[in-house]
Amino acid sequence: MKDLSSATASAASALGDAKDAAADTVKVVKDAADRTRERATELGGQAYARGKDMALRLGEEPVTTALIAGGIGLAIGYLLARR
Repeated sequence: MKDLSSATASAASALGDAKDAAADTVKVVKDAADRTRERATELGGQAYARGKDMALRLGEEPVTTALIAGGIGLAIGYLLARR
């Protein structure tokens, strides 16, 4: 009977250790997800600001805008014609 109670105690201890390890893992993953979300938000804001700035610049320079749009159109046409 002593062996059974010892095995039960060992199993309970192992289960407690596993629960603690799982809780630690969840915390680490949540922290990493929070940092990733914050960084993605920051980078998204920067990309939005750059895009807005570029749109304003292109709006001020219609010839440059037309040339860029034409170049993009030519590139797409070339890629589609190769198929």
